[in-house]
Amino acid sequence: MPTSSNLVNGQDFFLPLLNRKWLLLLEPDAISGYRIRPNIQLAAEELGFSFNSNSLGLRGPDNVNADNVLLGTSFAMGFAVNEGQDWWASVLNGNWLNISLAVGVNRLRSLYDAFYVGAKRCAVVIYHPNFWPYARQYEDQETSNKSPHDFFGWQTDERFCAAMQVKILGTREIKAQSEAAVTFKRDGVEHYIESVIYQFDFVEQAELVKRSFAHWNHILSGFDRVHIIRTRMKQELCPSEYKNSTLEATCHGFDEGWRVFCEGVKEHPDLSIHECSSIKYDHFYPSEGHWTAEGNATFAKWFSTLNIN
Repeated sequence: MPTSSNLVNGQDFFLPLLNRKWLLLLEPDAISGYRIRPNIQLAAEELGFSFNSNSLGLRGPDNVNADNVLLGTSFAMGFAVNEGQDWWASVLNGNWLNISLAVGVNRLRSLYDAFYVGAKRCAVVIYHPNFWPYARQYEDQETSNKSPHDFFGWQTDERFCAAMQVKILGTREIKAQSEAAVTFKRDGVEHYIESVIYQFDFVEQAELVKRSFAHWNHILSGFDRVHIIRTRMKQELCPSEYKNSTLEATCHGFDEGWRVFCEGVKEHPDLSIHECSSIKYDHFYPSEGHWTAEGNATFAKWFSTLNIN
């Protein structure tokens, strides 16, 4: 587990005071909107977990000549555990390039086009429901000619973030009462789950979906083999006694997004689709949407059974 009491006690990393430390590591970038400052090596005291970036301002293996590529958002990028505890650290060898960042597929395509020059043997996509809202947000951000910091209003001023955090924490109980969130205490630990998250209307956004698949198929079509992996979200794994109707509807939306994604990439001649059932609710932080060290180790063990390397 990370050494920070913020994460261990279930604080949400994306509360402003902790999130600002992450935002301060990001640099505007013409290719992907933003990237992490390259070759960072942070002790756990900085973020609550030790953290390294690679030579490309990404995370994990950075061999641009590799046979194999990993793609995705934060689950693929690796986050919220100490260096060496990210799932890919124990299962991906030097014959991989990790092109994963919490951005839209337009930006992932740009990273792929800019850096990858390998033999295109195998591509692995770690699916996440945020693929869809990120596709919309980062398409809008790219056309705005603003940096992500300016476009999304990301704030790093400590005094401003402190005031915002008080406000956010004050609304959490209200959100729970309105079914916009789920809160409960178990073994003395407070748990918090957003019920309304990663919303996307596939009918209304049909043209964006088409553009997204143009990006995805541009990336994937050249590879000999493609593996698409789904792992359940914290919302889906919430104990049934705490679920509300809004959370149930959100989970149905996750299923629809997964169905649409699989349909959109199905034409690849050597496509394998996997659903990881090993991740459980307790593999997430109590009020954080990322995996603990145990969750990462569990996913790594499952991934190794696929014999993809």
